[in-house]
Amino acid sequence: MLLDLARYPTSDAYMRAVSKRSHGNIARAARKAARLGINCAPIQLESYAASMAAISESKRFRSGGPVLSAWFGAGSKRVDTRDAPAAPACPSHWTLAWGAFVQESAGPRLVAYLSLRRVGDMCRTHELMCHGDYLQAGAMKRLFLEVARWLMDRQAPEVQCLRWYMYGAMEHGSRGLHEWKRLMCFEPANLTFASPPDS
Repeated sequence: MLLDLARYPTSDAYMRAVSKRSHGNIARAARKAARLGINCAPIQLESYAASMAAISESKRFRSGGPVLSAWFGAGSKRVDTRDAPAAPACPSHWTLAWGAFVQESAGPRLVAYLSLRRVGDMCRTHELMCHGDYLQAGAMKRLFLEVARWLMDRQAPEVQCLRWYMYGAMEHGSRGLHEWKRLMCFEPANLTFASPPDS
């Protein structure tokens, strides 16, 4: 399913569209997460291995089916190094990630993450997962909207000339995931790849 970024001249226009389609539910959930102190920022995903494992293992079933690590454990012990993210070598070809954090006495703890891959004028959701304990707190909705705001504010070099945001096939995942995509204004689309013109 695709989100046509050109349809929304500003991130606020997109937020209004999501709010209208969800009857305000998505926006309220995101505001709830903000009130609970859940903040979002770019991350280097590989440096949060322990947090990612904890997030994955927090629910035995997700929209894509059973989570094996939640049933059998992740195996080797992992640690978070919390390295700062680096800018991609090419602004039009990258894999970048954002995280949602709660503040704890030991420091910020990652409770949700979203990674994107960009090729040319299209990016797609590569991974999106939230800790089971923070789903009702609105962490995933806040994270998704913050990433969408970053994309549609069109300020960072990494998002210049980006037109399409893809979120998997329409039939991928459960009804809940399909409804999530619909509420976030993704729409079914047929993709064709044109051959380059003869030179």
